[in-house]
Amino acid sequence: MYRYRFTCTLVYIQAKLKERERETRKRKEREEQEMERVKMKIRRKEAVSSYQALLVEMIKDPKVI
Repeated sequence: MYRYRFTCTLVYIQAKLKERERETRKRKEREEQEMERVKMKIRRKEAVSSYQALLVEMIKDPKVI
C-alpha cells in the first residue's frame, strides 16, 4: 500500500517537474523571440536613418554617388 502511494507521488512529482521545465523552456523561447523583434526594430530604424542621411547628402551634393 505504501509502495503504491510512494510510486504515485513520485510519478506526480515527475510530471509536475516536466511541466515546469516545459513552461520554462517556452518562456525562454518567447523572451528570445522578443529580443530578436527588438533587435530587428532597431536595425530597421538605423537603416532608415542612414538612408535619410544619404538622401540629404545627395540633395545637397548630387555628385555623392
